[in-house]
Amino acid sequence: MDTIQLALDLAFLGDATNESYSVVTFGFSAAMFGLLIVMLDFCTSKATEKNSLLKLSYNGYAGFWIFLLWGVGAGIAGLVGAAADIFEISRTASVFVGAGWPVILPRLLASANQDLSREKVPTE
Repeated sequence: MDTIQLALDLAFLGDATNESYSVVTFGFSAAMFGLLIVMLDFCTSKATEKNSLLKLSYNGYAGFWIFLLWGVGAGIAGLVGAAADIFEISRTASVFVGAGWPVILPRLLASANQDLSREKVPTE
């Protein structure tokens, strides 16, 4: 419960950055912002009766999965990015990860593959 409270603090209260926030806290914060951004996109597309700005479809039960999976994806991308020291653990970074994880995650994976390919394997 303490991790969730810290994630709420990072997302909505207190300092924008703090050393007490962990990568797990950052992941939860990014997931919360991801959910909020998808909710905003849903409301915007329904209110204006136009296509989603995120190019998502909110029809039937698939709309529920969009909300859930966007938040989970943002949380995982934030967790991986913060663990790899690609993101500074801050409120601003968690907002950007929550909104842009479909663009960020492939770049994270490509960066990780490049780092792995540059590692020297000890030979005997």
